Amino acid sequence: MRIAISTLLVFISCSTLLGQTFSTGHTTITFTDATRSNRSIPAEVYYPADADGENVPLATQGGTFPVVVFGHGFVMVWSAYENIWTPLTENGFIAVFPTTESGFSPNHTEFGKDIAFLVTAMQGEGNNASSPFFGRVDYTSAVMGHSMGGGSSFLAMQYNPNITAVVNLAAAETNPSAIAACGAITQHALVIAGGNDCVTPPTANQLAMYNALGSNCKVYVSIDGASHCQFANSNFNCTFGELTCTPAAAISRATQHSIVNSLIVPWLKFELENDCTAGLAFELLVTNPTGFTAQKNCYFCTVSIDEVDGGMSAMEVYPSVGNGIIQIKNGTANTLVTVYSPDGKNVALPEFRIGGTEAHTIDLTNVESGLYLMRFQSPTGHVVTRKVVVSH
Repeated sequence: MRIAISTLLVFISCSTLLGQTFSTGHTTITFTDATRSNRSIPAEVYYPADADGENVPLATQGGTFPVVVFGHGFVMVWSAYENIWTPLTENGFIAVFPTTESGFSPNHTEFGKDIAFLVTAMQGEGNNASSPFFGRVDYTSAVMGHSMGGGSSFLAMQYNPNITAVVNLAAAETNPSAIAACGAITQHALVIAGGNDCVTPPTANQLAMYNALGSNCKVYVSIDGASHCQFANSNFNCTFGELTCTPAAAISRATQHSIVNSLIVPWLKFELENDCTAGLAFELLVTNPTGFTAQKNCYFCTVSIDEVDGGMSAMEVYPSVGNGIIQIKNGTANTLVTVYSPDGKNVALPEFRIGGTEAHTIDLTNVESGLYLMRFQSPTGHVVTRKVVVSH
């Protein structure tokens, strides 16, 4: 008798997933974008460490860490988002906060370009032998933001095709239009709205963005009773603007933060680390929602207990970094294989099927160097993904 693993994981609390694996280190780095007249882009960088502190070493364990660049809201400062960087660093992500465009006349295009640029710049630190981040920055990345920064995170996608995924909170329409930009986005996306957001009402903002997205895997979440400003910590500028509209928040700030973190952490772990356990936890949250409503057009690691024990979860793909000759072991019979780039576009390689436990070889030597995702789907519809890096 097959027992769905979801039956077991329903009883796992979100606090288990959000366990404090790492402490939080912090440093400030000012990057320069030579393509924009040497534009200066100061950024506050928070990262996994063995002890909290300023300029402390990165965590000794954990390997490489994905980058998440977060754009602040209108006339808001990065320090209002400790509720974001803390769960990210504790769970193995490098969180980067640009401090540009913080005045009353922000340029949304430039802010979007700043967000996109910082992904590349931070990953460059991983290749810089003189950087404390040398050898510790992953190939995968996400852009994120709140309000204006959320809309600008959508704008950022057009300026850096290597961004893996996008997630935002109460994203605001921008000039140029973030809604229009969504039509060209094929990367995976998570759009989170507040049910009581009177500053950027979901119908005209986040829901319109979600509907416009071209992604083949997108999720829309509306948190019941959540307000616009409670996506951040308490801060005067946002709260003052929110006083002029209704409805007010119907849940506490702590509750709103808890729901947000229970969603973004497993989603990012699945999208950036191919963590199928996190993907399944996220799937369970959005298909059995409490405190929010959700809609989506894809599935996240819907595996069953017998496959966890010896089937799809045992799939071996190696080497994870190499010249493109990929070996596959321990698949289930008649598994459908698709190889695609992080932007969701299939590689020029037709879908094919592999057999059972025998080894198989895939030749990716003709594709461009970069990160690729391998999707395996069993005949019963269960899916796992693995990432590989092709380096010529």
